[in-house]
Amino acid sequence: MSYMYLAYIGLLVQIIFIYVEQQKKYVPAVALKGTASLFFVLLGFLGLSIATLPTFAKVVVAGLVFGLIGDVCLNLRFVLEKAGQKIFLGGILAFLIGHILYLVALVPLAACSSPRPCCTGSSRPSKRRRPSKSSASSTSAPSSS
Repeated sequence: MSYMYLAYIGLLVQIIFIYVEQQKKYVPAVALKGTASLFFVLLGFLGLSIATLPTFAKVVVAGLVFGLIGDVCLNLRFVLEKAGQKIFLGGILAFLIGHILYLVALVPLAACSSPRPCCTGSSRPSKRRRPSKSSASSTSAPSSS
């Protein structure tokens, strides 16, 4: 089964969620939002098997899981109105953690000195070789003293 089918199903569930939420049917809306988010997390887990940077992929999937938790909490606040503010803050916290995880995954890649040196599976950027002093002095212009 192609992964794209899962993405299309997740997108379709998301569209249905938007329609149901507009109708103010919050209980089914929470279930639909959780299901749509679950499809995207599932795609992340399936992507782990083909990832060239497994550490990067695992951290991104962890961020997706926190995004799922945030999505459910932000919509659950309408169902459990008495605890709505606490649930909302929990959702915001889950989104914050998820986005911090995305940064943790992406920043090491941005630190790379060339477009793809980090694709070795290591989270550290590769070191560039510096020219030795003897080769640097032989190419420099003679000083006029």
